Amino acid sequence: MDTLTHQNEMIGLISIGIIILLLFLSYRDRKACRRKYEEASKKLKAKEQKSKEIIEKFFRTVSHDIRTPLNGIIGITELLKQTELTEKQQEYVNLISVSSNQLTA
Repeated sequence: MDTLTHQNEMIGLISIGIIILLLFLSYRDRKACRRKYEEASKKLKAKEQKSKEIIEKFFRTVSHDIRTPLNGIIGITELLKQTELTEKQQEYVNLISVSSNQLTA
């Protein structure tokens, strides 16, 4: 009877050991998955930031590249307004003036 009790105790201890081992392995795997997720998240945020910077630079460049010639058009339009124009030409010049001013506003 004493050996049977001893065997049951050993089986119980081994079972507890296996459960503890499985819990530890599960914890370790979850921790590794979480670390991978956090690394992927950081990389994604870095790519997102880089994309935003590229887009902002693009729009700054396009804005500058459009404004420079547009300012020339506005200046020439103002000079045209000071000359003698037919009624139709005045309509065209006013249309150019209004449109270009809206683009720079």
